[in-house]
Amino acid sequence: MLCWPFFAEQVTNCRYVCEEWGMGMEMPREAGRDEVEAAVRELMGNHQWRRRAAEWKDKANKAVAAPDGSSHMNFQKFVDEIIARPTTK
Repeated sequence: MLCWPFFAEQVTNCRYVCEEWGMGMEMPREAGRDEVEAAVRELMGNHQWRRRAAEWKDKANKAVAAPDGSSHMNFQKFVDEIIARPTTK
């Protein structure tokens, strides 16, 4: 992932993507066309990042594929909480 944070949570998201998850690189604030092109080429050619992206893809597929996947379970918890709340008028 190519990160170019400017405000709000983008800086935090960039830190996680680049440093914690090792899935991308941060662009300099004043990057131009040539810098963006070089960064994209570097990302596309980096086999470590490609391998990590494939791992994350597999994890995401597992999370949504089955009823016991984490995405399905979390969504079901959300629905159950809404249903359990008393209605106010």
